[in-house]
Amino acid sequence: MSIKETVQVLFRNQGMYNGLIVICLLYAWFGAGSLAFSRLFLIYITCVPCL
Repeated sequence: MSIKETVQVLFRNQGMYNGLIVICLLYAWFGAGSLAFSRLFLIYITCVPCL
């Protein structure tokens, strides 16, 4: 795999990660209506990259 292909895969993965964050936050704010859920989710997504 070339460097260009590797970078493209990394960008696609980052886009999917960001998209899932948006979907989950929208669900937390409008679907579940729970501020506690959205706070827990934000804590989770800030801890995941540290692992």
